Amino acid sequence: MTSPFHPGELQLQNESGVTERMHKIGNIVLRNHIIDQHRTFFEALPYVFVSAMDDQNRPWASIIQSDAQLMSVTQDDVLEIAGKPLGCDAMNLQLGSGDSVGVLGLDLTNRRRNRLNGTLLATDSDALAVKVHHSFGNCPKYIQIREQVADPASPVSPTVTRLTTLDTETCNLICSADTFFIASTEGAEKGIPMDMSHRGGKPGFVSVSKNDTLLWQDYPGNNLYQTFGNLVNYPECGLLFIDFEQGDLVHLVGKATVTRVGKRESFVERQVSFEFYEGLRIRNALTSHWRMVEQSPYLPDET
Repeated sequence: MTSPFHPGELQLQNESGVTERMHKIGNIVLRNHIIDQHRTFFEALPYVFVSAMDDQNRPWASIIQSDAQLMSVTQDDVLEIAGKPLGCDAMNLQLGSGDSVGVLGLDLTNRRRNRLNGTLLATDSDALAVKVHHSFGNCPKYIQIREQVADPASPVSPTVTRLTTLDTETCNLICSADTFFIASTEGAEKGIPMDMSHRGGKPGFVSVSKNDTLLWQDYPGNNLYQTFGNLVNYPECGLLFIDFEQGDLVHLVGKATVTRVGKRESFVERQVSFEFYEGLRIRNALTSHWRMVEQSPYLPDET
């Protein structure tokens, strides 16, 4: 069977000694269509996390939300999304036919998540249609459970602020986060697959240095290495931090440097340094607010 993995992913699988096993697993779990179980899951979500490239070939991470049905699977290999990423225009995202996107469906109430990536068949002012390249399920590791609280009685319109440095308020949001999302890609060429993924830890697992560099430790995952495999090939990536209680978003783009710090049996496997380029803060972005219910049981006792 032909390997479903690109060279960056294969490099990391080889370093971890899981190449043969993941070759077999990858050809089973990485599908070119959406199975019925995943279709039902996506179609029930009122929000979805997405990645896309800007006009400088930099990945951004964002979210799409809707009060009505947001997603539908019109064919088993096409996902339609009735909306565009928040901050799309300010990020100068490329969202034309043939452009790549990554999609992460994550149910905050039960830790269920499914991912897919693909290319856009068409776009209009209000929707995206994604032709699936890979669709696959993900484990519940490092996901915190949250529940939706009552929506604001009088929602305030979103406001966008461009970030050229990380001010104190933004640093506080980042350093108190227990969750963020990362957009990555295998390369800058049009049509090359993108990825949208989740990272979780205890509050404080991401730190910010004085030179606006973010640092976090990464924990063992599913051995597919989509995110890190992409970063081996193309280190520019995008991060999304969410203030779930206030509904604010912080989007960052920059360059990631990954250092292996432990063997496979070590809980902390890699450390990531993220050099900040620029970003956006969108206040009052989310129509729904959330509160923490339960921290992930997969997290280590100490971070």
